[in-house]
Amino acid sequence: MPYPLATQAGETVSTTALATRPQVKRRVKVDFLHDVGAVFALIHAAVDAGQCVCWIRNSVDDAREAWSELQQAEWLDRDKLMLFHSRFALVDRLSIENAVIDTLGKKAQSAERRGRVLVSTQVIEQSLDLDADVMISDLAPVDLLIQRAGRLHRHLRDAAGNPATTESRPAAVLHIFAPQFQAEPAANWYSSQFPRAAFVYADTGRLWLTQKVLLKEGAILMPERARHLIEAVYGRYADAEIPSALLAATDSQIGKELSDRSLARSNALQLEQGYCRESGAWDAEERTPTRIGEEDREFVLLQDTENGLQAWAADQRHRWAASTIKIAARKLDRIAPAWDQRFVKELAELRAAHRALRYVGLLPLVACGMNWQAEGLAARGRPVKVIYDRQIGLQTERGGG
Repeated sequence: MPYPLATQAGETVSTTALATRPQVKRRVKVDFLHDVGAVFALIHAAVDAGQCVCWIRNSVDDAREAWSELQQAEWLDRDKLMLFHSRFALVDRLSIENAVIDTLGKKAQSAERRGRVLVSTQVIEQSLDLDADVMISDLAPVDLLIQRAGRLHRHLRDAAGNPATTESRPAAVLHIFAPQFQAEPAANWYSSQFPRAAFVYADTGRLWLTQKVLLKEGAILMPERARHLIEAVYGRYADAEIPSALLAATDSQIGKELSDRSLARSNALQLEQGYCRESGAWDAEERTPTRIGEEDREFVLLQDTENGLQAWAADQRHRWAASTIKIAARKLDRIAPAWDQRFVKELAELRAAHRALRYVGLLPLVACGMNWQAEGLAARGRPVKVIYDRQIGLQTERGGG
């Protein structure tokens, strides 16, 4: 079937192939890297050539690890190295976004772009209009790789990297960091190299299918091969191609999706009955969840200063909203009782004075060297030390308190 395709459903069903704007037609060659040393060598070569690089990692911890290693590279200017992920307070996240747009955005000139390296997670797949000269991505499902490739040579530039009316840079290549392809892989084919990311993309069968089709195609050709790429991974007959050792992961993911679907149906309101108690389970979010996925906690970051607890973004107009951050409950569920007791009076006063603070977690942070720290509890009451830094965001370590 052609792509894009418009389908009209009425008394009859008809389909019509649609033309694609020339601006969105593109071919991106695909190249696979299997060793982290090869990734760093590629980044080094690109920096030496005056190019800007984006490396998209599949987990926050993997992004931080790569950023930390690049911090030690003698060939890279630290001021030109950026880290971006979801675990920043809103004010810091917006600051990083603005820096990315200023240096890698549509209007950025070669002087701003030269030698820039951005290590990021999936947060840039759709939200940022950035344009990288060199793109590296950890292996991810094919639809996400297509999205990521959209941030590679996104705008027309001359050979030096300045905005132009025609594209003069070398042909675009999406470099994919992945395990060696194996026709009959072991069950840990992906997790042995990406133990953290295996929790993010647990369906390793889809990852294997993605690598297989991209190896065969050698490129992402849009829009001509868009449907083929997607169908090869998610199509009706795709599961039959998954090696037996990876089927358990795929079946587990399918089971989870069926379970989520059943939960959604049981919690859905029966709209035909109208707005009334009998139309469904009108209950608290904890007992009738409105979204499916990992449970998150939202906190407002507070700084412990000589003038008492202040919003992390105290200089912002909407200081409480700008100080918010979300993190998985398994990493940080609440502040530790002793930490809460340490600030109990000030926290109570803040909640009494500001209605917006009554329904979110408050996380007081104390200055400790170059960063800010707190004591918290992760899922099941496990003690953790909470660390916040404007450059690396929020992280937790076992054994807090």
